[in-house]
Amino acid sequence: MKLFILSHTFSGDGSSQVLLETCDYLIREHGWLIDAIVPPNLSFESSQALSWAGVDAKPRGNFLDYDLGIVNCLTNAFYLDQIPASMPTILWAHEAETVLKTMRIEGEEWRRWFKKASHIIFQTPWQSMVFSDYIDLLNGNNIHILPNPVSLSIASGQDTLRLRNSVDIVSVGKITPLKRQQDLIDAVICLADDYPVHCNFIGGMEYIETIPSISRDLLIKYSHLFTLSGELPRLETHQRISVADIFCFPSISESFGLAPLEAGMLNKPVILRNLEVYQYIGWKHGENCLLFDDLETRDLKGCIETLILDKELGKKIAAGGQNLAMHLSNESTHFFNKFANLCLKVSQY
Repeated sequence: MKLFILSHTFSGDGSSQVLLETCDYLIREHGWLIDAIVPPNLSFESSQALSWAGVDAKPRGNFLDYDLGIVNCLTNAFYLDQIPASMPTILWAHEAETVLKTMRIEGEEWRRWFKKASHIIFQTPWQSMVFSDYIDLLNGNNIHILPNPVSLSIASGQDTLRLRNSVDIVSVGKITPLKRQQDLIDAVICLADDYPVHCNFIGGMEYIETIPSISRDLLIKYSHLFTLSGELPRLETHQRISVADIFCFPSISESFGLAPLEAGMLNKPVILRNLEVYQYIGWKHGENCLLFDDLETRDLKGCIETLILDKELGKKIAAGGQNLAMHLSNESTHFFNKFANLCLKVSQY
């Protein structure tokens, strides 16, 4: 079997991470050949990530030389217009509501792209409901719900990585307006009036200029409260999470959210924005996480302060988050087998 993959990035976010983990599995366990169709200016990080997964980076050639194509993310759905209609394809949809708002694509265009894909993968039933107006006329047998796999091989770090005498908060994700790090910046600065807090942002900073200028100014003014680690290798990211006290994920743009589950696997108390999708994954406020919203009664600052003051609650939701992550991790082998079988079915290899 010979596949090609298309994506806007191959590093630095959950969608590229799960894509390459899946490719690594298909190459190791099935001996398939997988090429990534890449631009001439491929980033060093993406190049390294592809190499790690055993995927060859190739310039665009003849799509018909392959048995199957995988288009990763709805952001890249336009590639379906460039792929011959006879080419079997899987559109792996990682996004949800925010892609409809940010891409500003007409409904007919979405319908056309979904129709062009041979099969579509969502992570949760909620996603399929978000796009129901565009997929309602498609064959339901060609639409699949496959929750992202959560790896058991997550490493803990040494305590020497901890900052002493502070409440260490960590957040993972590229710094962008949609990931809403600006909300966490504001919360940390307010909390610093009463508590010794420090926040580590882990994730690519190539879009940092797009967050509000006031937030960038605050990062400079209060630099002693923040560490901007940039994009780190996955092992080091896990090590940094494992020695933190609290994991915060203020993103407004999620369809599954892999980083919070990895923090859960590391037995860290998790704080999430109250997004509808999380109920379909299994996150529950007060049981395995704290969910915040923009109301004063349960805002981000208040949730962090609650965990600072109530250590037992922190232990409770950390244990609950670990149980959720372990449950989803147990499904990971099924995910890879289902994905491989789907590829064989779509390609008729």
